[in-house]
Parts: sequence; structure tokens; C-alpha cells
Amino acid sequence: MTIAEIHAGSNEDQAKLAADDNELSDWTNQGERNQAWIRFDLGEPQMINQVRLKVGSHRTTRYPILVAVDGREVWSGNVGQTITYDHIDFEAVEGRSVTIALEGVTHMEDPFGDLVEITGVRDQSDGPSGAARLKLLEVELYGPIQ
Repeated sequence: MTIAEIHAGSNEDQAKLAADDNELSDWTNQGERNQAWIRFDLGEPQMINQVRLKVGSHRTTRYPILVAVDGREVWSGNVGQTITYDHIDFEAVEGRSVTIALEGVTHMEDPFGDLVEITGVRDQSDGPSGAARLKLLEVELYGPIQ
């Protein structure tokens, strides 16, 4: 799905990094919960039923988020603490924008214990538990298969 514009509650100049197909770049809010949101504008109404995303410190950090299409909540729950992308599925809806927002504070714990990446480096979290910080490495939006 093509994204026309990206807006964010803070660090808007870096918001495009959340959808640049590069997991080495990211968008992060400035630590205030009321600024922990990012909106992807699609330019025209499209059917949407899935968000795939990868969060910062994805192995060790859990983020409580909500996903809204045109301001209407379509999904709420936790993402992160995984070794891959989170796949968020919801009933297909038509909309022009998708917002991802932090609903609470992050929680850090390593559910994988002593698992070491192929690079030989363990995933170290880069922020404390209880922070109002949302860090997105990559976001992809999808619609139903036609």
C-alpha cells in the first residue's frame, strides 16, 4: 500500500524512517505519551485489514498500542517481544489514514533468555521499562487480497 504522507506527534522530520524499508533506521517519539503516535496518510480511501510492524528492541520490549483507521480504533493490544514482525489483523475497513499510538508504557523483559543473534550480539533494550516511548523500525500497511 502506498503511503502519501506521514505525520507524527514528535520528531516529524524523522517519521518517514518508519516506512523506508530499512530496519536500521527508525522513528521514535520524544518520550511523552501524548506525542507517542504516528499517522500514515494514504492520499485516497483504501481498504485496510493488516498492519505489520517491527518495534525497537523487538526481542525485549513490549509496547501497548492501538491502531486506528480514520480515527476509529480497529485494534488494541501488545506488540514486541518477538524475533520477527508483529502482524496485526483486523476486519477490513475503508480509510484514508492509519494511526499507531502508544496506549500505556513499555515493559522490558527478555522472553528469549540466552538466545544470541547470528551476529553473536544479544538484543539489548535501549530504554527503561515504564517509559512512554514508541520506537518503530518499520511499518507496512496491507489491504485484503482481491
